[in-house]
This record gives sequence, structure tokens and C-alpha cells, in this order.
Amino acid sequence: MTRTPLEIAQHHGSAVAAGDIDDVLADYTDESVMITPHGTFRGRDGARQAWGRLFEDMPNAKLDTTGQTAEGEVLLLHWAAETDKGRVTDGVDTFVFGDDGIRVQTVHYTRPDWMTDSMGSGS
Repeated sequence: MTRTPLEIAQHHGSAVAAGDIDDVLADYTDESVMITPHGTFRGRDGARQAWGRLFEDMPNAKLDTTGQTAEGEVLLLHWAAETDKGRVTDGVDTFVFGDDGIRVQTVHYTRPDWMTDSMGSGS
């Protein structure tokens, strides 16, 4: 049975919040593309690499959705996160759903350690 974009988005949010990489990857296909601050990643293997980097940047993240707008197969998601490295306040993801999974995802955020490095160097 094919999942709707809303069902995929809800599952994805729950899997990310749980930090379960295998459950997160269930929402991607071999044709998925993720564009992140670390580069472009393709397919499930690429998504695994991308999420590994995201989890490194934001260990033990507690996510908070701060806004969302959806139209058909497209979702714009604003989020914030409290992590072991600091707070992220500018998270923005765009999803394009299709073929029972995430076809394209873009991810933007400022890494907490970048903020700490730049703010801590002048004191």
C-alpha cells in the first residue's frame, strides 16, 4: 500500500525524533537525493551518510517543529533543536515526496559548534 506524503512525513518525524537511523532510512528510496550543508547524497546509502553527519552535528537532538507549509507532494518544515553541542534555531528542510518515499530533501541549519567556535574565539 502506497503511503501519502502526510503519512511519510509523520513517520519520518517520529523516526528522526527517536534517533533510529534504520527507521529514518525506511522513508528514502534508491533514487532519493539529500542536499545538506555537507553536500549532496544519493540513494539510501547516501541518506545513511548524510544522517550520520547530521547526528554528529546535533547529538541527542530534541527537535521542535516551529512551522510547516505543505502543498501536494511538497513540504517546507521549520525546526529548532536542543543538542549536546548547543541550540539550533534556524533549521529548514524542504521535502518532495513520491514513489512511497522522500524523493528530494534539502536541509539547512547552522551547526551549534560553528556558533560556539565563532563566539568563543574573541573572549
